[in-house]
Amino acid sequence: MKRAILPLLLALVLLVSGGCDKSIKENVAGALPTPGPAAPGELPAPNADGNIQLTGATMFYNEYFGIEIAVPAGWWVYEYTPDNMSVKQGVTGSMSGFDIGGGNGYDNIELLYYANLEDSTKDGHVDFYYLVEKVEDISTLEDFCEDDNDWREGTDNGYTTVLLEEKPFTLGGISGLVREFEVSHDDYVTYTTLVYTIDMGDDYFFSIDISFYNSNSKAMSIIEEHIADNITVTSGGSV
Repeated sequence: MKRAILPLLLALVLLVSGGCDKSIKENVAGALPTPGPAAPGELPAPNADGNIQLTGATMFYNEYFGIEIAVPAGWWVYEYTPDNMSVKQGVTGSMSGFDIGGGNGYDNIELLYYANLEDSTKDGHVDFYYLVEKVEDISTLEDFCEDDNDWREGTDNGYTTVLLEEKPFTLGGISGLVREFEVSHDDYVTYTTLVYTIDMGDDYFFSIDISFYNSNSKAMSIIEEHIADNITVTSGGSV
């Protein structure tokens, strides 16, 4: 499986290489840009970096898979693909309109990517990345997670990823697995990625990738509250 490099990982690359640019240093100092006004049923205008700060709590919908996500006011949306996850209802009810990546027996439907803070170099940063995947010849949750573990674990470009724990959980009454990975870079920086995965049916798997620095003592309380109160998966989808 192949995914894009996430902002938290990019921030670690910058920290390790000493390559933080002026805009990141300014954000560390607390200077955040002001979002533009939002029209009814639309998101605010992005800032110069293409990121969107929500001026109010915002619902995002994927009606085909029956997924609803409420993102709190003040949080930052990094990637928004309205064909896959829209702030408008009646848009995402058919897979024929989805923007699907991947290839060679792998479908990757990126839904949404956001964080509580825009600046991913800050200790308090927690990011949430949502996607639906389908892998050729894989039809069970256990096989999907095993394949995903193989893709994640190991050392690449100085980053070492280790699976620490795997345990069951439920989301919307659907049984799944949550996996905890530790990622380190030559013992210089360390962060954790939690991956919550459920079987959506028809060989599709929905995952929530959540990453945070190990120094963030409030991360787990933010994550547990957010998943419990802000993420809904129903059986009313089309799968």
